[in-house]
Amino acid sequence: MIWLIYSLLSAFFTSLIDVFSKNSLKKFSEKSVAWYMIFIALPFFIPFVLWQGWPVLNLEFWKALLVSGTLNVLGVLAYVKALNSSDLSLSVPFGTFTPVFMLITSPIILGEYPGLLGIIGIVVIVIGSYILNLKEAEAGFFAPFRALLTEKGPRYMLVAAFCWSITSNFDKIGVNSTYPIFWSFALYAFVTIALLPFCWKEIKPMFSKFKNSVHAFLPLGLANALASVFLVLAYPLAFASFTIAIKRTSTLFTVLIAHFYLKEKGFGERLAGTIIMILGVLLISFS
Repeated sequence: MIWLIYSLLSAFFTSLIDVFSKNSLKKFSEKSVAWYMIFIALPFFIPFVLWQGWPVLNLEFWKALLVSGTLNVLGVLAYVKALNSSDLSLSVPFGTFTPVFMLITSPIILGEYPGLLGIIGIVVIVIGSYILNLKEAEAGFFAPFRALLTEKGPRYMLVAAFCWSITSNFDKIGVNSTYPIFWSFALYAFVTIALLPFCWKEIKPMFSKFKNSVHAFLPLGLANALASVFLVLAYPLAFASFTIAIKRTSTLFTVLIAHFYLKEKGFGERLAGTIIMILGVLLISFS
């Protein structure tokens, strides 16, 4: 049962990443938030790596790191842009499309094929996305789906979800080549460096006040590190699909926080849509 606690803690801290990122975007640029959320999380992995030791790194590890790291750069940039473009409670739930895309990417990359529950899960997630935009239904049955094309936040989040649907498969390869926390450390280090060319012009002026920048982004970095640590602690104790399914409940936490803390509107349909989308994720994950 401890794996369930770890997974729920990972989900909770993932929702805090959403909220802290959204708040940071009020004062800082998108690229600054993207870089600092990864960079400040990196040092938290070092004690675990020093404790568990440096593993032998094979070719599979380097291949996985190159692919996952590169796509995570795109995913992080799209994720932050999504948060900055729409309400949290509208954009974040579309991150649950990651397992939908994995029904395509996992068979290609890992040879893992979905069952009947996975197909049903896709339909349930589509229904949930419809309910998220239910207020648009007055303009016609297909209006909520057209809203996905007009709302920037969900579109960017779908891009991030697609990137993560590929990286999740290569993350599994990377973890199997080393061990979970070292993989997280290596991946965060890669993304921190790879993001620099995209973010340098915007973060360079902040280096003159580096101490203040670190202080401002510390809650975001800490939440990011804790979400990752609790997730990898849960991996050895249960099936990975179970832990990921529970982690996806972070969208529910985010919608609740967005309503009660950020005072976002449209709570009813967004809560209902999010719960339905999470149900779809559970069906896919347990298929």
